[in-house]
Amino acid sequence: LENIFQRNANIIHSPCMLYSVVTTGEMASAKRTRVSHQIWILAKLKDTAQTLGRFDGVKLERLSIEITEYCEDLISWLLEVKRTGKCPVTDRTFAEDSQLKAELAAIDTDSINYGLVADIYNGQWLVAGVNWDSTRPIYNFACGSNGKYNVPMDDNDNETSE
Repeated sequence: LENIFQRNANIIHSPCMLYSVVTTGEMASAKRTRVSHQIWILAKLKDTAQTLGRFDGVKLERLSIEITEYCEDLISWLLEVKRTGKCPVTDRTFAEDSQLKAELAAIDTDSINYGLVADIYNGQWLVAGVNWDSTRPIYNFACGSNGKYNVPMDDNDNETSE
């Protein structure tokens, strides 16, 4: 949320990565949905006493390239973990974590995209985003019979009028 970020912008380390908890999706079929995921990479554009709010174009270009490379590195890492089932940096394996394995298998690699946001956020932060979709099954566990949507009836509803 913008106001939470603004209150804490002075203590956030640069660069940083944020995962958006706002979930969006669309129905792919009666049994599947496509869920969108977003990662934001933020880096602080360092101002100098000489520029006093007028950002140096060379610094801006360098930082743009840097956070775009972070996006590409994240995508490469994600694809390698999906392909091999283990982290290429730490060699940690995810084979025993069935839920994580299913999440990785559900990633639609054709949907991955990234880009730089054209604004300087909060006066000093450059932002880039990585987006992808994953396919999630929709389970129908007879939701009407498990009490999830049942409204208790009061005794007057059970009486019949003559």
